[in-house]
Amino acid sequence: VSESSWEISLRNHKDSAVDVELYEPVGGDWEILTSSHPATKKDAHTFTFEVVVPPNGETKVTYRVRVRWC
Repeated sequence: VSESSWEISLRNHKDSAVDVELYEPVGGDWEILTSSHPATKKDAHTFTFEVVVPPNGETKVTYRVRVRWC
């Protein structure tokens, strides 16, 4: 079993907001413990975050995941 924390910075240099679908791969039997944005499980090895990045701004996505290896 291992746990790790991640922080991902998304920057937007446009004059309008952008919608970003952030894909995160993960192996083993995983569980998201905490996250700054709601996560969606796409398949056994992938989850995503739907993030809006403001014009000329930055959004940080943080999460903590626990992975169990058999």
